[in-house]
Amino acid sequence: MVFPRLTIFFWVSYFFLSGGNLVADNLLTSHQWDYVSDRVMGGLSDGKAQYEGTTSGRALRLIGEVSTANSGGFIQVRTQYLETTPENALGLQATVKGNLESYFIHIRTTGTRLPWHYYAHSFKTTSEWTVVKLPFNNFKRSSRLINKNLNVSKISSIGIVAYGKDHHADLYIQDLRFYD
Repeated sequence: MVFPRLTIFFWVSYFFLSGGNLVADNLLTSHQWDYVSDRVMGGLSDGKAQYEGTTSGRALRLIGEVSTANSGGFIQVRTQYLETTPENALGLQATVKGNLESYFIHIRTTGTRLPWHYYAHSFKTTSEWTVVKLPFNNFKRSSRLINKNLNVSKISSIGIVAYGKDHHADLYIQDLRFYD
């Protein structure tokens, strides 16, 4: 794939200005991502996820209507079966833009057995591409039944989620990777 010069300039500048080393590949291109909504449990949220071209490159777009009706309240894309997490990873870094809503990264580990058990970190979007850093030590557990702290070496799944309130979701995520 040939990248426009502007995109190459953006990524080179971004790497040197980001203040941390990026480790591993872009998880959006190195793993398969699947769309899931609360309809799997009787909820009424509806949406889709697809790759789209943007002015600064290809991005994964999560779009839809999140509804808390009928005990629902989420749409998401997630990847499963992460083989390994880089040993020195301190968190996740994403390049995102959206509709001024807050979104979440949900991480599951080998110790989160039930579907509603995960570690979560929120991030706010703007209408411009923004780099967000999500340190692992700031992820919060969803239940007291799981370990208080996220065990990075046991990460098995990552979800990008529109969650928790009635709203229109429209999120673009162009890059997601571990950083150290």
